[in-house]
Amino acid sequence: MKFSLLPLVAMVGVTAACPKSTGQEPEPEVAFSRSQLLENLADGVFVPTYQGFVDASGVLVDRARTYAAATGDARAAARADAQTAFLDAHAVWQRADLYQVGPAAPSYRPGGQNIRDEIYSFHDGVNPCAVDQQLVANEFGAAGYFDQRLIPTKGLDALEYVLFYDGADNQCPPPATINTSGAWAALTPAELGTRRERYAEALSQHLHTQAQRLVQAWSPEGDDFRKEFLARGETFSSERDALDAAFAALYYLELFTKDRKLSVPIGLHVDCAAAPCPEFAESLWSAASTRHIEQNLIAFRDAFSGNGGYGWSDALVAEGAEELATRMTSHLDAAIALVNAETRSVDELVRSDPEQAQRIYEAVKAVTDDLKSQFITVLNLSVPDEGAGDND
Repeated sequence: MKFSLLPLVAMVGVTAACPKSTGQEPEPEVAFSRSQLLENLADGVFVPTYQGFVDASGVLVDRARTYAAATGDARAAARADAQTAFLDAHAVWQRADLYQVGPAAPSYRPGGQNIRDEIYSFHDGVNPCAVDQQLVANEFGAAGYFDQRLIPTKGLDALEYVLFYDGADNQCPPPATINTSGAWAALTPAELGTRRERYAEALSQHLHTQAQRLVQAWSPEGDDFRKEFLARGETFSSERDALDAAFAALYYLELFTKDRKLSVPIGLHVDCAAAPCPEFAESLWSAASTRHIEQNLIAFRDAFSGNGGYGWSDALVAEGAEELATRMTSHLDAAIALVNAETRSVDELVRSDPEQAQRIYEAVKAVTDDLKSQFITVLNLSVPDEGAGDND
């Protein structure tokens, strides 16, 4: 049976499943330490992952710059190095993508600054035609260029396209201006290659800048969102509200990893009109979609286990739900092992081995089924608005 995913534009934030504190009455006593969980999520999970992307995107800038400057026989090796750096950086971001809390989150969430949209926009749909139009315009060398551009032209998905695709054709329909005007046809193969290289270099720098911006937003020396997340500022009226925001981010595994990245290409989703739809899989150019799912699961496990500190599983144990914590951990480990052993991309699996694609989907679903049921009930959390209509 196909199901519908609520339009993302209709999301308006996190809605409480039960009344929020007004700040004038005490919070009910709970067995686990909310402050301990919030502190470790911030210091042991979120910010270290963001910093990891700063480091990886810095390497990517260097490799993209080398690629853009390479000539002759050195170009192939420089391109391969840039592609490897891209995959490494994207793997880190696939973990950070689950941590859309505060500045990384959409503006409708508390403290949201839409930084995630500047870095990755698969959720809004990949649009390589928009990138091809930028290549024709050839203005991306200007300072602040990407600040004024549409989201599909400036994220990791756009960078993947220019780094991994080297065909002579574009991805725009024949009636598009770049085709009817003859502007695309006028580009020589050498000039097209040069523009892709320069676009990759400029875009890598933009991504690195956004990564630094995100870390700075959490830093006490910057905007200090860490203080806000610990419910010591004005963003959250209580620690419970902050935990609801952290849980809303965790819901990514349900709405994106399971639904958007698996059920749509497999054909279980209403967005796939004629199943299957492998063309809707993630990262078609680099074929890294199964690796992305693995990183999503690892990120979830880090938050769940606490990554060496106090995590969501400890909160479950403190509430007397040790069996649930153990089961969710077991399901996570099984799903990670299944995806880790798979060398084929999601679109390839959908085409050649749909049974395996279904097994991966079911493995992720085993985790999210508990997440959106007993996990919520035991910890008395609020279901995010975007998950309210989810019934699969």
